[in-house]
Amino acid sequence: MEYYGAKYGNTIVAVPPNYTSQNCSNCGEVVKKSLSVRTHVSLHCSYTEV
Repeated sequence: MEYYGAKYGNTIVAVPPNYTSQNCSNCGEVVKKSLSVRTHVSLHCSYTEV
């Protein structure tokens, strides 16, 4: 990833993967779900993502 970031002039920032898939990409609220759940539904902003 760092190679392609440098190649295309983008900044790559490594983040700890813990709980990142529980943050809503629309509003940022934490939506608790198990690893088997593949559909994200935020009750806070009504955003749905598959």
